Amino acid sequence: KLKVGRAAVGSRGKLGLLKRTSLKKAAPIKKRPVDEEEDDSSSGWETDEDQNPQTSTEERPLKGRIVQEGESSEEEEESDEDDEEEDEGEDDEGVGLSHKEQLAKLKQTDPELFKYLQSEESDLLDFGERPEDEEEEEGEDEEMEEEEEAPKEKKSRQPKAKKEKDGRSIFDGEMYLYVEEELEKENTCHSAVRLAVHAFTACVARVGADIEPPPWVINDQKVFDAVVRLCFRHLGERILSMLGKPKNMENESYTSGKLRFPHFKKHAVIVKQYLHGLLLFLSEVQTSSVATITAKAISSLTSLFAQLPKLCRMLVKALVRLWTRKTLEERCAAYFTMNSLVKSAPDQFAILYKSCYMGFVSCSRDVSADSWPLLLFMHRSFAQLTLLNPNIAYQYAFVYIRQTAIHIRNAVISNKRKDLVQSVYNWQLMQCLYMWTRVICHSHSSTEETEALRELAYPLVQIVLSTLKLFPSPRYLPLRAHCVELLLQLQATCDKFIPTLSLSVELMAEMTSILRSKPRQTKMAGHAPDLATMLKATTQQVEDPQWRKAMVEEIFRLLVQSSHVIAAHPAFPDVTLPLVHRLRSMIKGCKNVETCTQMKNLCDKLKEHSDWVRATLAPRHVDITDSLNIIGLRSSLRDPASPLATFHQQWVRYWKMKQRLLTKSDANPNQKEEKSEKKEKEPKKKKEEKKSKKARIEEKEEESESEEDEMVPVKKSLKKTPVATKKKGKVVGRVSADASLPDQVADLAVWSDED
Repeated sequence: KLKVGRAAVGSRGKLGLLKRTSLKKAAPIKKRPVDEEEDDSSSGWETDEDQNPQTSTEERPLKGRIVQEGESSEEEEESDEDDEEEDEGEDDEGVGLSHKEQLAKLKQTDPELFKYLQSEESDLLDFGERPEDEEEEEGEDEEMEEEEEAPKEKKSRQPKAKKEKDGRSIFDGEMYLYVEEELEKENTCHSAVRLAVHAFTACVARVGADIEPPPWVINDQKVFDAVVRLCFRHLGERILSMLGKPKNMENESYTSGKLRFPHFKKHAVIVKQYLHGLLLFLSEVQTSSVATITAKAISSLTSLFAQLPKLCRMLVKALVRLWTRKTLEERCAAYFTMNSLVKSAPDQFAILYKSCYMGFVSCSRDVSADSWPLLLFMHRSFAQLTLLNPNIAYQYAFVYIRQTAIHIRNAVISNKRKDLVQSVYNWQLMQCLYMWTRVICHSHSSTEETEALRELAYPLVQIVLSTLKLFPSPRYLPLRAHCVELLLQLQATCDKFIPTLSLSVELMAEMTSILRSKPRQTKMAGHAPDLATMLKATTQQVEDPQWRKAMVEEIFRLLVQSSHVIAAHPAFPDVTLPLVHRLRSMIKGCKNVETCTQMKNLCDKLKEHSDWVRATLAPRHVDITDSLNIIGLRSSLRDPASPLATFHQQWVRYWKMKQRLLTKSDANPNQKEEKSEKKEKEPKKKKEEKKSKKARIEEKEEESESEEDEMVPVKKSLKKTPVATKKKGKVVGRVSADASLPDQVADLAVWSDED
């Protein structure tokens, strides 16, 4: 009925616009309010005929008819009756006349008008004629309109929001249930997505972000938590589905780059509001778990951030802040988000790379045992970011490595001024060297095109060597040990010869000169020094026997590892020959027994391995100019059963066991102090207990003899209690605090080479 009526009204309206015609206006329909006492059958609507029942239908003016001059009243009455019959037929039967039928009736009732239209305005006679296909298309359009009106019908199910005094709407539990139900559907209506974004904006304002008061407000903490979880779980997916599938995602060759969403401009305002709210929420939240979840939610929406450059730059700042100043979990989430951002927006790589480097330099001023693992993670993650775009990263790496070289050059030219030496001998520069060493090592071990980055290995080695030799003081032995460790990493991964073994021997020579002086007990006695977080030793630490012992073990570790790196080199006997003689001369002047035994064992293994290398190469032809020949010789020398390889495996097991014991002892650092305090207090307590017991016994003896009999077994029991007695330097009758040590040492036989 509705469709047929609309078509009839449209055709009649068009005919009413014809030239040289006069349209008699219909009488207006007046609305009369329905009285409450009337029957339900009354409709409440009346026309002029109802208001004036005395007037007949003949006296009423014609409504909606085209009257030509010269027409008779009889023809008017007949045409009016025909129109009324048509209207009644449309209302009762529900079937309207087509345009052709209307024209046929017009030809019968008013032939003069029809002839005029046919001669002058023939195109108007074709109006309204549509083939069946067009009618089907119109039907489809009407169905689409009905589908678009469906969300409006769903809006009616939305609960009515309460108002605050300032006029803002309150987002309560009922509103949350409605939004949750809508977002869990696959085809979510746009109004529900918009409402969810407004609710999340209210959450951002509740956290404390400096924004304008949103139209919605959340007063309940439970609703706040539920809304945040719901938005992180479903809202991002619904926004992406609302924007449509990107056009360039259809190509199979797509790997990274900016996506083109078909409906982004239509929903740009609501998308921008949600993304900006996420950034504000991330900057205001202080809990590590919530910040981690927020970073994960952002990582799935980096393709949307790539559409908005301003928000993308804000995201880079927020991620770098999270990557440099938070816990390890938050740094991991920030790194994964940065990784996805670089893939979604490659043009933001340069800004991200510079910001990461500056943030790393700012947070590496102080290094402790707690911050060292976080710094190691930053080294590795920065190296992985470098490999995402090595060509652009090379330009910045070259500039930053050159800056460190300029600092060292200024210190050398100024005759080693203290202030300029301190500008080099600090944790910021050392951490930068650690990070660039990690970058160069990753570039050599990766299969991507990183030839430009690999060429930076040589200048980096020169910078580390000049840092090591800038100020050769015994107090800077820990810093120089760090430099040798950096060179070892470069030598092992870059496959380049670096004289790390000779540098380690020089460090051992300086250490033996320190060991010649007698150690002194200092206030730091009892605390094992952490050389990994130390660059400079104080005068008290140099005299401390524990620091000396730890430094000797560290240098010995460098000696073993540097000799192991070149163990498969054909020139091993020639390289180690002068160094073995130097080590033997140092052993003669060293008074420390442990150091001497370690050095003797190492010298014997170096000499044994040199003989083994000579015996292996004797029957083979050696051609230094032939690279393939050298590669074949080195592969034959990589034998795990070689003397130095077996010695290195045994030492690695011993080193790991020792590190585990040190970590356990660090868990109870005050254990030794408590033992010493107990030993001092024990004799005083025993004397006081004896005096008090004697006084009690004398008082009880005076009171009664029965009490004396009761005290006899007490005296016997006191004699039976185990007392700590010394026998040949050992404590008897007391449980040893290190009783678990033999079990751990016995477990060495079960360990494998992989452990």
